[in-house]
Amino acid sequence: MKLASSPQSSVAKQVEKSEKISYGLGNLAANLLLTTANTYMVYYYTDIAGMTAAIVGALLLVAKIIDGVFDLSIGVFLDSTANRGSEKARPWIKKMAIPFGIALILMFSVPNLTSGFKSIYAFITYILAMFIFSAISVPYNTMISLSSSDPHVRSEFSSYRNMLGSVGGWLLTVITLPIVAFFGDGRRGWFLMAIVYGVIAILAYLICYRNTCERVIPTISKVQADDKIIDKIKAVSKKQVLVVSIDNYDFNVCYCWTGWCKCVLCKVRHG
Repeated sequence: MKLASSPQSSVAKQVEKSEKISYGLGNLAANLLLTTANTYMVYYYTDIAGMTAAIVGALLLVAKIIDGVFDLSIGVFLDSTANRGSEKARPWIKKMAIPFGIALILMFSVPNLTSGFKSIYAFITYILAMFIFSAISVPYNTMISLSSSDPHVRSEFSSYRNMLGSVGGWLLTVITLPIVAFFGDGRRGWFLMAIVYGVIAILAYLICYRNTCERVIPTISKVQADDKIIDKIKAVSKKQVLVVSIDNYDFNVCYCWTGWCKCVLCKVRHG
């Protein structure tokens, strides 16, 4: 796919700061799910929902392998469904904002039923959340290349994305446990925390959608238009995907269990 500058490309160098901040809010919204899950999910599953460590480890392994396929498949899907003269990535921010918030809430809503049911519920909701995360994050990250044909403007969008994402990620590690405690700890506290984060994520993504635009319109060559989606999807079944997913799994498992240790130490220290 080639990228062609729209007639507005001459104005691209004068992108308002409010648009860059609005774009950065999308990464803050993403961290409401990703950072919260990576930091607190293991603790929630084991100490709050009562699942075994073995089940949680298996869940993370399966989810990360599937997530690697999700990312590549969604990228292929975006390229295959882009229409000449229309926005490619931005519409998906609006479409997936509400499902994103709901998925975040469902992750922290494991019912107090049998061990088997809790495990099935956790598998379904966690993998669903990772799919929706990919479905909104891949288009979101693609928007940088479509925001302007000017590399300097693109780098500014990237800077605001990284800045707000980093600040949001750090803030979440500080305020999440106090928020849960404010709502009463236990299942109720985590559930209400997830509702708050879910609503904030939805609003942040909708602001991102409303205040941004694509100035670089994709053009599709005839060869690309004739390509079958199924042929492109086959590429994601290559063994490299498994290798990358396992490497990603190793990193995320360490991150998740470190988050569990932090929660336990904090609980011991403050009673």
